[in-house]
Amino acid sequence: MGRTDRLVASVTLSPCVDNVLFVDPLNVGDRNQVLQVERDAGGKGVNLARAIHRLGGDALATGFLGGHTGALITSVLDAEGVAHDFVRTRSESRTNWYIECANQQPTALSGISPLIRAEELAMLEGELSILFRDSAWVALGGAVPRGVSHEIYAQLTEMAHQYGCKVLIDSDGDALDIGLNAGPDLIKPNVHEAERLVGRKIGTEAEALDAAEDLLDRLKEIGGEKVGYSPVVILSRGSDGAVMCCSKGRYGGRAPSVKVRSTIGSGDSMLAAVIWAMQEQKAPEDWLRWGIAAGAATAVTTGSEIGSLSLILQLLDQTRVERV
Repeated sequence: MGRTDRLVASVTLSPCVDNVLFVDPLNVGDRNQVLQVERDAGGKGVNLARAIHRLGGDALATGFLGGHTGALITSVLDAEGVAHDFVRTRSESRTNWYIECANQQPTALSGISPLIRAEELAMLEGELSILFRDSAWVALGGAVPRGVSHEIYAQLTEMAHQYGCKVLIDSDGDALDIGLNAGPDLIKPNVHEAERLVGRKIGTEAEALDAAEDLLDRLKEIGGEKVGYSPVVILSRGSDGAVMCCSKGRYGGRAPSVKVRSTIGSGDSMLAAVIWAMQEQKAPEDWLRWGIAAGAATAVTTGSEIGSLSLILQLLDQTRVERV
């Protein structure tokens, strides 16, 4: 294939099928009438690859897939024309359930992750060592499945950097905390994830900016010896928008005013648009502007659907980003 400036290798270790149940109201402990059911392929890296493809970028989705659930995920990617190359596992890929109710955050029921065997992990690592040679970016996203160490994202980051790739880590808990020690090029914790990383509450935009800058300083200290290393930290704040800290400065972004129907996949769409904007050599404030617009475009869709390019362009004009 040969290295390009475009290919994003999007690695999802535990893809899923997301089932979204719409109810109104939600009566906990009582009978509920389901008004609508939606099913779609999911997992951070799977959604990111789909979103990059919709933006006109070049992405390949990889990771682990197994069973009938895995077959459904590949059928969605095939229907959308998204390239993929997964390692097949003996264990069934997971299924998630989300309960959507008006004026409430979705209630998530996360399925049991597949059990990854040592030979399956070795097979993926071997395939990634080839794929990374042709990739400009490597996106590592989502939960770590059973049988895999929480050090995996740090290990894959180091491998990707050996091949000259830039790396995004989008995870939580130990996988993210340990992964930071390998010096990824881009991270995007939400408020709750960032609070766990910096050890304090985050409320205002100023507090979010300070937390993002603390995380940026941590990455700079870790990766200080890497030639050309210039990490970026984005902290997403839901309907309040997002902030970003990088070598070019501190930026605050306001989300457009939209009717949020489902936030599933919004963060993945944001990151896809940020990477795409970087590859298009847009200005730093436009990285964040495209990211917020793409996240909002997905938030106004139902279920786990990904926002369209036409909707992103429509919301782009309503998204405000400024250097602060």
